[in-house]
Amino acid sequence: MALHERFKLLAMASGVDIPPKAVLTLNVAPDVTVLGISGALEPSVYSAIASAAERIPAGKHVFMYINSPGGTVLGLSRAVTAVKSLAQRSASLTTVAGDVMASAAYWIGSTADRVIASPLSAVGSIGVINMAASMKRMLSEAGIDTAVVRSGPLKARPTMLDELDEGAVASLKRVVDSFAQRFFAHVEKERMGIDMEKIKDGAIFVGEEAVAAGLVDEIAEKNRSFRRF
Repeated sequence: MALHERFKLLAMASGVDIPPKAVLTLNVAPDVTVLGISGALEPSVYSAIASAAERIPAGKHVFMYINSPGGTVLGLSRAVTAVKSLAQRSASLTTVAGDVMASAAYWIGSTADRVIASPLSAVGSIGVINMAASMKRMLSEAGIDTAVVRSGPLKARPTMLDELDEGAVASLKRVVDSFAQRFFAHVEKERMGIDMEKIKDGAIFVGEEAVAAGLVDEIAEKNRSFRRF
């Protein structure tokens, strides 16, 4: 049975309906709790993750099920801090990857003691992305003049009213690189011995590929402790 299907059955058995975006805690045994995270990640979801993690009592065996493609970095630090605290006070914290655990979702998931996945789990996308589009030329051709007034040359640059020149792209790249370096440092710290050069290109790894890359410890079917989940 796929991991996401198993989690849904646990939720149904507990009388919980899982929406597309959700943070849930399920007590499946006196000493076992599942923290479920699904859907795209954003500040409100990070707050929900932190609150859920903070409510789990010390001494539990916790399985953190994550089925998410990732999301924004805004608000991420609160969730990571709360999950790290959960790992420190729990008897064990094991991350279980669903169909996908990528980008910011992996940032959170890698904080656990161990990471397990299914043979078809898509894991990785270690890095940061930002995008910009300019409407300046289109508006100019339509006879519409625009102006952006800033207190400093890099304030909120670029907007859709700016040209995407080298300076504008460099401004975006500086922020992307800053967040990316923090992401890389976190993964390198949490995944002892990992070869960062194998994963810094942002690739996705499936099943055993993720194990070989050092992102995952083992495949679920081979993990006896997973039977409790």
